[in-house]
Amino acid sequence: MNVGTISGSDLTLTRQGDIAIGDWSTTVVSGANVGGGSSRESGPLVGRYWIDGHVIAVADQNGQISRGFIAGVKEGSALGHVYLNGTHYWNRDD
Repeated sequence: MNVGTISGSDLTLTRQGDIAIGDWSTTVVSGANVGGGSSRESGPLVGRYWIDGHVIAVADQNGQISRGFIAGVKEGSALGHVYLNGTHYWNRDD
């Protein structure tokens, strides 16, 4: 999937570990104490993912890794709802 074709509400996760997400936010905190600076970026992302419990690590096409929080709810034998970094995704084909 091409980053230019992803809308903000899109999320694709494959069993093989591929991810395409329309709005992935990252925060970088710098400095040795709370008084340090931080920066935030968001936008579409295509890459590979790994999940450990409720933490997801995503490597973008340049190899930079960012992390977030993820949870899912099954509906029957399929994953019906995904909560990723505070955003709710579900299948809207119905």
